[in-house]
Amino acid sequence: MADASMVEEIFEQDVFVFLEKTVDKDEHDKLLDKISELGGTVVATRSINKKTTLVVCNDSSLTADITKAETLNIPIVKKEFIIESVKQAKRLNPSDYLLASTSTSTTSTDDKKRKDTDDGNADDNAAATKKAKLDILKNFEPGCVWCGTCVDHDETYPLFLRILKIDEKDETILGETEWPMLNAKAKFKATLKDNEFNWEEYEEIGDGDQLNIPSTYQAKFAMSSSNKPTLDGKTTHDDTNVSTIKMTMTKREKIVLLPFLVVGKEFEGNLVQDFALSLKVTGRKTEKSVEGTIDWVDFSTKTKFKGTVDKDTINFTEYEVVSGDGVELPCNYVGKLTGPSGSIDKQLSGDYKLDSGIGGKFTLNK
Repeated sequence: MADASMVEEIFEQDVFVFLEKTVDKDEHDKLLDKISELGGTVVATRSINKKTTLVVCNDSSLTADITKAETLNIPIVKKEFIIESVKQAKRLNPSDYLLASTSTSTTSTDDKKRKDTDDGNADDNAAATKKAKLDILKNFEPGCVWCGTCVDHDETYPLFLRILKIDEKDETILGETEWPMLNAKAKFKATLKDNEFNWEEYEEIGDGDQLNIPSTYQAKFAMSSSNKPTLDGKTTHDDTNVSTIKMTMTKREKIVLLPFLVVGKEFEGNLVQDFALSLKVTGRKTEKSVEGTIDWVDFSTKTKFKGTVDKDTINFTEYEVVSGDGVELPCNYVGKLTGPSGSIDKQLSGDYKLDSGIGGKFTLNK
C-alpha cells in the first residue's frame, strides 16, 4: 500500500463547486474525500465566486449557475475530469472535459488566479494613490488659510496665504498672500504636484510697493507629528538672498460669492485675524496683581505682560519682547473669566487694543 504522505496533491490549487444534486451519496462522498486527499477544497454550497477555480457539472440545463460561472470565466468541467485525474495521478487539462454547452474561456486556472491577483493589486495601488492625492488637495481647497513665517536673515515676517479658487482648466491654485508687518497683500498663482507646492506673487493689491513683484516660492507639503498640514520651503526668485518659509494650515474659511460686489461699490469694516498664543502666569506678588509671558506660536515670539485682577475681570498689558519679532507693543487687554462656579476650568475672553488704534477680540481657555 502506498504511503499517504507521498501522495501528490494534484488539486492543491483548486476550489471545486458541485452543481448537481447527489444521486449516489456514498459514491459522491468518496469522490469528495479523494479530492481532499489530493489537496483540493470543496465548497459545501453551490456558491460560485472569484475564489472558485472549477465548477463540476454534467447537466447543461442548470443555466443560472452555469451562466454565473461563465460570467466569472470559471471552467465548467464534467465529473469525469476528477475521476480520470485520480486514475492517472495527475491533474489533467480541464479544457478536455468541458461541459458541451459552456462558452467559458479555457484559460488555465493558474493564469486566471495570477491575473486576478495582479488586477486586484493594481486596483488597490491606484485607489491608495488617488486617496493620497485627495488627502493633500483638500488642504488647498478654496477657503483654506495657511499661517506662518518668512525668515530673512535675522528678520522674521508673519505671512498668511489664503486659497480663493482652483482653476481646473489650467490646473492652478489662485489666492492672496498677506504680510501684516509690511501692511501689504499680493495675488498669487500656484501649482501642486505630488507633495510640492510652488507659488508666485504676481500682482500687489492696492497702491503699496512693499513687495518685490514677482516673487516665487517652493515648499514641500507634509503632516507634522501632531497631524497638522505643514509647508516647509524657501524663496526661489533670488539665489543670492534665500529666505526660509514655514507654514501651517490653520483654518478653513467659507468662500461666499456676493452678487452686490459691483465696480464702484465702497465698503467699510474691520479685518479680524486669528493668532495662536499661549499665556503663562509666572508671578502673583499680591492678590490683585498678575504677571507672566505670552508665546506667539505663529511668530516664534515671546513677550512679557503684567496686570491686575478685580474679581472676574483681568486687565493686563503686553509691554516687552523677550525673543523673536513680529508683534506690536504695547497692547492692552481687558477680559472676563467665565465658567462653572467653583471649577478651575475657566475661559478668559475680552478685547485687546494697540496704541495705533487697532483692536479686536481674544479668547484663552484653561
